Amino acid sequence: MDHAISKYRDAYIVTLSAGTTHKPPPLDVNGYPIFESVAAAHYLMRHGILPERILIETSSYDTIGNAYFSRMIHIDPLSLKKLLIVTSEFHMPRTQVIFEWVYHLEGLPQDYDLEFHLVNDEGIDADLLAARRAREGKSLENVRSLTQKNDTTISCLVVSRTWCLCHGSTSCKDLGECVRELLKKSIAALP
Repeated sequence: MDHAISKYRDAYIVTLSAGTTHKPPPLDVNGYPIFESVAAAHYLMRHGILPERILIETSSYDTIGNAYFSRMIHIDPLSLKKLLIVTSEFHMPRTQVIFEWVYHLEGLPQDYDLEFHLVNDEGIDADLLAARRAREGKSLENVRSLTQKNDTTISCLVVSRTWCLCHGSTSCKDLGECVRELLKKSIAALP
């Protein structure tokens, strides 16, 4: 966040994520969940970023969702082409693979200039960091496997891990192709 504040005050800043599936969200004083991206937006505003420069994404609960929903909710509708993705050092390898995958899906617009900036892992407990790096390594293997199987697998995972929106069932023969068509329709409907 501080990198965005110091370098990109006049650009749009997209804050990502509703939270994580690995633990319950923190709650505000009224018992409502605090979305990570909303908390990040408040941080940016407290540090002088104008609210109209902040785009909030609250639909995702994982990195694949971050990439997908950032693209579908903000990047494509605003015709943004140059993106800087900032995340922690331990998370960067998987983040880069996922964002490259989602922003270069076959059959969809691919004219994005993606740049990646990592924030060092300084200050994270060594044992926690080792566990996170191990988990990230396994997750990166899984993501690489998905990207090699089918370009549209990303869409399937984000929209639903078990449900086909086109056929309204869990037995779709080509869920990837169905979701590719939904994505094309979504993009075609943009102004």
